[in-house]
Amino acid sequence: MADTFHEAVKLFEEGKPEREQRGTLSYRCVTLPEGVGFLDAYVYPNDAITEVYVHFTVCTRVPCVLHWGLLDIMGTAQTQTESRWETWKKEGLSQEELEKKREEEIRKRMAFRGAPSQWICPPPEMRPPGTVLVDPVRAVQTPFEEAKAQRAGLAAGNAGLQLLQQLTIRVPAHKCPRINEEDPGVDTLFDGIACCLKEVNGHRWFRSNDGRDIQIRLVEFGASVYKGLNAEMVEKIVEAEVEWQHMTLMHRYNLMHSFLDGFASRHGASVQGNASFQRREALLADLARDWTDCHFHSPELLLPMTFSPPPLPEFSPRLEDFLSLGAAVVEEERDFWAWLYVWGRFAFLGLLDWQRNYNTKPRELASASEQLTFATARAWRKYTEYRPLIRDCLSTMGRGGAQGQAIRDRILDIMHKHKIPESTGNFYEQWHQKLHNNTTPDDVGICEVRKY
Repeated sequence: MADTFHEAVKLFEEGKPEREQRGTLSYRCVTLPEGVGFLDAYVYPNDAITEVYVHFTVCTRVPCVLHWGLLDIMGTAQTQTESRWETWKKEGLSQEELEKKREEEIRKRMAFRGAPSQWICPPPEMRPPGTVLVDPVRAVQTPFEEAKAQRAGLAAGNAGLQLLQQLTIRVPAHKCPRINEEDPGVDTLFDGIACCLKEVNGHRWFRSNDGRDIQIRLVEFGASVYKGLNAEMVEKIVEAEVEWQHMTLMHRYNLMHSFLDGFASRHGASVQGNASFQRREALLADLARDWTDCHFHSPELLLPMTFSPPPLPEFSPRLEDFLSLGAAVVEEERDFWAWLYVWGRFAFLGLLDWQRNYNTKPRELASASEQLTFATARAWRKYTEYRPLIRDCLSTMGRGGAQGQAIRDRILDIMHKHKIPESTGNFYEQWHQKLHNNTTPDDVGICEVRKY
């Protein structure tokens, strides 16, 4: 079973680029918690733009059904019976006024990203066959069907294909003129689909990793604002910092750790599938071993921060050849570490939320920090070419450890010893709460002053 699931995951990943390309209006890929699997959905219109199709592809260890409802972010879908564009046309507005309204609508929808939303039960005509009504106000449940190789972007005749399932939901839409490049010329009454997975014959529910419901926008305005390298990573960072209901240092560290795991997987795939990059890695490994031998025989020689060949004139032909090896992969990987450092630096300077709607347990924060720090240190050892950037990343992280709860308890001992009440409004109580979410070197000095 495990081998079949891993084969299914491989097929899911192989078909993802094609599915993402088909999602002309929107695309979303979600990693499900507890290692249960993955879900993605792409949205595209029909030729006449009278409907948009939301096509789900899931790869799960256990059979699941889709628990879903229509998403209303703007708060108007329950009081309207048609799209905004159709309403404006019936008002007799001029073309210029229509375009201005449409431009304001696009701006508003982009600004409402991450705003509170509500579920609306889909009408009967939108429910696929086999759908069961579970909440007349908010939601229905629809079973998946076995994926067709052509629709999933996969090759037929593979055992892993049996664990891939799919579902298509049709939503009414209207065609409207394109105002700018970010406007696909499609208008819908509803903003998207909100959903989660429910285990068949079980009691487990699977949402996104942050614990929120999965949201699939029908039209993703401004989705391609950033088109540079590691765009998916950047999108996830922005989503976490802007949209997640709960956000703390612990959540941020865990997300960073997941990015490091993803980087390791992509790096390994590049080494296996790119002969040029494989040769570059072999040269770096040889160079690292040469430096280690030199340092062993002559300890006064310091190891370099990176193992790239020195740009000396006599080495210029070799250097040019080296720099050309796997250049595209190296550029993308260096960009990854640059983004990770900038993100960590913003958090370290206090420019991002340290705590949002969540009380972190000190032991959990310490553990998350320790795991991230160790993973980054291992990356420094393994990816020699990016060591300067990885060192910068380490400078933004706490050391972590196994004493997170003990530190918190010791602070309470100090407060009790000096008869400082555990009530809001005094410095020590605020400081104690701050330690739950973010510890800095400044805290050491405070501890030393009040430890006796």
